[in-house]
Amino acid sequence: MGGQVDFDEVARLQQPPTDRRPLLLVGAVDVATGAHQAFSSWRGEITLNAIVASAAVPPLFRAVHEGGSYYWDGLFSQNPPVPEEIRVIRINPLARAGEPTAIAAIADRRNELPGNLSLQQELYFIGKVNQWADRLGGRYRHIEVRERALDLASKLDRRAGFITALQHEGRHKAQRFLAGLPG
Repeated sequence: MGGQVDFDEVARLQQPPTDRRPLLLVGAVDVATGAHQAFSSWRGEITLNAIVASAAVPPLFRAVHEGGSYYWDGLFSQNPPVPEEIRVIRINPLARAGEPTAIAAIADRRNELPGNLSLQQELYFIGKVNQWADRLGGRYRHIEVRERALDLASKLDRRAGFITALQHEGRHKAQRFLAGLPG
């Protein structure tokens, strides 16, 4: 993982906020208490363990120790709130073509459905808040949600080429986002 994360860039994010420095939040859940934890770049909390914890989905990965607690992926509680724009990388497909009949396919689908539950609830709530904001005539900001769906195989794909392609795509989109911020 350490070779896939540019910690020099993460360190630059972990400075006091400015209009052009985005906030990076990484979500995890404390396995013992069930409490949601949003590790924040502005508080200097984005560590290798925080990033790995945000992807620790049992039984594939063990809980990750960070700051005196053990964490799993935040999908088991909630995802961190982001005020203006949310980027969602969906690793569990919402829909499937047909009924799964093989044992492995049934097990995958049983994993996917609850894996989407908290995300779907949050996206529904954001949609409702956007409807209310629109009714109030622009007095409140609309939250933009952008999704990128990955296929089932991507959940376990740790090939360097795949990770590099995702990083390239993320950098490109981040540059476009930052270029659009008021200067």
